[in-house]
Amino acid sequence: SSGKSTIGKLLADRICYSFNDADDYHSSANINKMAQGVPLTDEDRLGWLQTLKGLIQVHLTNGKPMMLCCSALKTKYRALLAGVSSNFDDPLPIEAEVPLRITFVQLYVPFEELKRRITNRTGHFMNPELLRSQLDAWEDFTEEETKRTGYKALIVYNQEDPIKTVETIIQKLGIDEELEGREKDESLKVETLGSQQPSVEIGK
Repeated sequence: SSGKSTIGKLLADRICYSFNDADDYHSSANINKMAQGVPLTDEDRLGWLQTLKGLIQVHLTNGKPMMLCCSALKTKYRALLAGVSSNFDDPLPIEAEVPLRITFVQLYVPFEELKRRITNRTGHFMNPELLRSQLDAWEDFTEEETKRTGYKALIVYNQEDPIKTVETIIQKLGIDEELEGREKDESLKVETLGSQQPSVEIGK
């Protein structure tokens, strides 16, 4: 299957970013809950997100680009990750003072297809029964969110072919020209991206 970890690793390799998977930073208590099919609460996720926020800030401070694969389901999760807030109770600014060097990429997959991929997945601690609770908790990106936080959001259809999805993301991020001077892996070249790939840029 071509889930967010697969896409994230391919994309990170393609554009020479380091890669981190947020699932590797969950506490044992969180992992046990998810394995038993118990949805995590905001309280369960707070410490995890604060750890990831620290990871992001270290990379930003050192000027080292990073790809982080993460289920950032809610606006307040994303704001915390981006350093806009320090906890869930902090209100968002009316308008961001400066643009942030952070872009969220949402991989869109229809429910039935996502259910099929997760059900067939092996070697992961999350119980497939948690899918519905995660989708119910999901908050769509909005113009207001990106305006008030300063980060960007890109929504891309996650196709069955992960290489095509990666190439779409690269084009939409506007970094395809930056890659022209680098030696490309021939296996990653795509002749055509097709015409039925819904993609939306928010906060451009």
